[in-house]
Amino acid sequence: MTSTCIFGSRARNRFDHLSDRDVLVVAPSELEVADASREWFASGWSVARFTQQQMIGMADRHSLFLQHLKQEGIILSDEDGFLSSIIQKYVPKLNYETELHDSFALLAALPRSPSAYWPTLCAADIAYVSVRNIAISRLAERGICV
Repeated sequence: MTSTCIFGSRARNRFDHLSDRDVLVVAPSELEVADASREWFASGWSVARFTQQQMIGMADRHSLFLQHLKQEGIILSDEDGFLSSIIQKYVPKLNYETELHDSFALLAALPRSPSAYWPTLCAADIAYVSVRNIAISRLAERGICV
């Protein structure tokens, strides 16, 4: 009972030679997810892998990743209809204050002047992800989920 779904630039048909290839693999257990992901990894895909329980948790938390899948995902297989059902029922929250608070907290915790190359790269990555998440959450609160 495995589900697979392509998303990202490949699903939008807006990719080039530098683009990664994103695929979602969902299965009832960690072992089944690992087994179903193996071939995708081996062929160079960037695999997002979750158990069905983890996907239910994302739906319960109104994760915007599910909105992303709803808008652009191409389901390749869905043996028991689990993924289709989760995606069809998904509705974004009206308020993402908790997510905004978490993102602002990450920014606030960053060192002001990292002392070495690797900490600087890590801080830049965390800053980028935080700012991106703040923007996505603010847009979602306005009903803009593009």
